Amino acid sequence: MAAPVLLLVFICSANFVSEVSSDGPVTLDCPSASAGVYGRDVRIRCAVTPGSGVHVFRAEWKRVRPGALVSAVSVFGAAGGSGPRFRSGWDRSSMEVWLQVQSVRLADEGHYTCLVVTDRGSAVRGTSLKVTARYSEPTVWSIPARNIEDNMEVTMFCRALGGFPRGTVHWFDQYGTNWTRSTRTDAWIREDGRFDLTSEFDVWRVSSISPGYSCRVIGWDGRGQGEAEINLAFRDPEKRVQRWSNNSIAAVIVVAGSLATGLLLLPLLQRRRPRQEVCMEGQDNENREEGPEKEEEKTC
Repeated sequence: MAAPVLLLVFICSANFVSEVSSDGPVTLDCPSASAGVYGRDVRIRCAVTPGSGVHVFRAEWKRVRPGALVSAVSVFGAAGGSGPRFRSGWDRSSMEVWLQVQSVRLADEGHYTCLVVTDRGSAVRGTSLKVTARYSEPTVWSIPARNIEDNMEVTMFCRALGGFPRGTVHWFDQYGTNWTRSTRTDAWIREDGRFDLTSEFDVWRVSSISPGYSCRVIGWDGRGQGEAEINLAFRDPEKRVQRWSNNSIAAVIVVAGSLATGLLLLPLLQRRRPRQEVCMEGQDNENREEGPEKEEEKTC
């Protein structure tokens, strides 16, 4: 009995098959793939059928890596054979054998096989573990960060960390318009395989009428994993008025000085002009009375 079982395990592991193989009436029903979340525990379950009157003596879980030797990660019903983060067992009430992986890592993703030995025979089945990592809540900021004025150029940033597989960042204004095509997103890979995302959004002419924007992190499955909002910090209206007033005061002083100078000169000009007119008028009168012979002697 041992030789056929070992041969069956080898064939299943080498070809990554998930078909049921048994030398008795016992079968295993495993999901084609199980989903694990980075940093959390995950349990892979396989149902043993028939569901009653079967006693499980042994459940051996192995990790199958292409181009590498098949290695046991956990064995239920035998001493040793378990990795530090792997445990296996048999749930008699639900008639399931299971493999639990603690604090899942990206390196745990792959193909696994389970060999179950019961009092009614044995069976082997394969299954896969898919690992995903959720991105952190995004953070947003802008350059400049404050005292922004209308028509200025502003660059906004959005950052989300530690996700897998690689995701995307979408930008929206306060009216719901999608500006993602006008943005750029860079991704850095960590040593453990996860991604850090940083997105950059340049707005050439901002407006205090519409200061609100938001960035939304989209996971590999198209679902949102977090959203952050930013309201551009425009200069306080009172400070804008004060700044305008300071410039205006300087201009007013220059204009007022020019006007004052003009007003001071105007009386002098007005006094000089009537005197000349009176003088000319007096000369005419005297010339008519005294005659031509006296005209050359009168000056003003």
